[in-house]
Amino acid sequence: NARLDTAEAALTSSIALFRDLGDGYGEALTLLAFGQMVLRRRPGDAIVYLDACLPRLREYGDRRGAADAVFALGNAFYGRAWMQEAIEHFEQAMLLYREIPSPNAEGYASLMLGRSLLALGRCDEATVAVERALATGRERAARHLEGGASHALADCRYHDGRFDDAVGLYE
Repeated sequence: NARLDTAEAALTSSIALFRDLGDGYGEALTLLAFGQMVLRRRPGDAIVYLDACLPRLREYGDRRGAADAVFALGNAFYGRAWMQEAIEHFEQAMLLYREIPSPNAEGYASLMLGRSLLALGRCDEATVAVERALATGRERAARHLEGGASHALADCRYHDGRFDDAVGLYE
């Protein structure tokens, strides 16, 4: 996609500019943005950028930025099918988002934790994580979170052999 290529070029220039200016925080935020942008297309590259920005965000005391980097790393590991690493990062992200607090972001971390656990066949744990995300989605009227969690819960039910329950949730 030409637009994404243009955005990548702009972010690459921004990283170099912040580095030249000695602005470590600006560089860290740009690395975070870059990692989030390439996450789906190139999860391996995303891991490199996110690993580079995370210690700097922590050093500058940016708790939200650090939580977002940890969550994005979880997504990158999920994209590479490295489920144990994904689980560890989603658990960390949940704790960080809870401390901030950011309930919706915590809900998304719980949802992705559940998806990662399910990928490893850990259905009971996955169900707990997904139900927590579903409850957050409903409490906060976060329709996208609620829909994603409902679909993930249907996947859990299907995996458990509870096909009627799964069909009801998929509908």
